[in-house]
Amino acid sequence: MTFPSKTKGNNSNTVITKLIELNQSINQAIDTYQSLILKDTDITKQSVQSLVDTDNKLANQRQNNS
Repeated sequence: MTFPSKTKGNNSNTVITKLIELNQSINQAIDTYQSLILKDTDITKQSVQSLVDTDNKLANQRQNNS
């Protein structure tokens, strides 16, 4: 989203400046959130794979002991 950088009157400039700052802050928060979600997804995938590997090892040991 973009906002005009020039308008008539001081109050309008102040409002637009605040909106631009707010927009930048929101975009930064979104970027951070996306990064954290991607990291969380990777960690979850690794954890699930570890559980699958452990389950397979236990199943193989059980078959070998039978």
